Amino acid sequence: FSRRVMVSQHKETQDDEVADHVGISRKVPFILKPVLFIYYNIPRLYVHPKKIDISVSVLGFFWFTAVRIVVEYLMIVYGWPNGHEWTKSGAAAITAGCFHSPPVVVLSAILLSNTILKNNTGRITGEARWWQDTISFLLQYSTAYFIYDALNICFVRISLGQGPQAMDMKIMVHHLACFFIIFSTQVMGAGHIWCMILILAGEITNPFQNGLITTRLMIKLFDDPFTYGLHAVMEYSFALSYFWIRGIFCHPLGIYMIYDVLLRGEKQQPMPLWMRYIWVSMSWLLMLGSMPFILESYEVLRNGLTVKDQ
Repeated sequence: FSRRVMVSQHKETQDDEVADHVGISRKVPFILKPVLFIYYNIPRLYVHPKKIDISVSVLGFFWFTAVRIVVEYLMIVYGWPNGHEWTKSGAAAITAGCFHSPPVVVLSAILLSNTILKNNTGRITGEARWWQDTISFLLQYSTAYFIYDALNICFVRISLGQGPQAMDMKIMVHHLACFFIIFSTQVMGAGHIWCMILILAGEITNPFQNGLITTRLMIKLFDDPFTYGLHAVMEYSFALSYFWIRGIFCHPLGIYMIYDVLLRGEKQQPMPLWMRYIWVSMSWLLMLGSMPFILESYEVLRNGLTVKDQ
């Protein structure tokens, strides 16, 4: 891929249009300009015989690490215990909820609303160059987070002198499945639409979930009405979003995925059959793994704005 932005200062290109390889031009959404600026101005780094771009993944790993360190420092300044497991867990939750999920949700929504592709498992070579480069940024940014978070979990447990916890293993399985789907998309050069749909469905509730994790820790440290009220609101917001999106929306989506990825005509599928079975199996594994949280969300919705976790 050519790593150039066709943004000129001449009047005829002031509408910031970027042409793709077949000459079709579409405007770059304004919100994507900072993303493309970063993408086009970092050194390129490739792996794999197919030259898979990992530049954003490497940079993103250090970005997430730096953000978590700064967040943890600020939490300690504002009264969280230094070196405590609660502080480290809270810093990790804030990093994920504020600096990973919102950007990838916004990028996925913009790209899905601007696609011209008709085949959800097809290749993206017919898309505008800015679209292809933005999705490359998106997939690499998510990859960076999953690698960072997996290593951060290991580092926290080692620093606290603890062994792996049950929730740690669930998170590791989740991250491994997500990493496999994203990286296989990059290697095959196909399946980007479904990859974005899965990212959007999975991450849109994550800010509420990580906010809930943070407030659960806060009520253990700060015994005041504001903290309990904030926790009640966050718990209800998470339950509302999680129940409707993961419980109501995602399972019909998973059923449609079986048809779209496995049952369509072979000529419409650039991905090999064995890879499609792995994709669908992993997606359903993640959805079924969310069932305990869906049931918990339903109970929270029944109880209303009351503090359940103390």
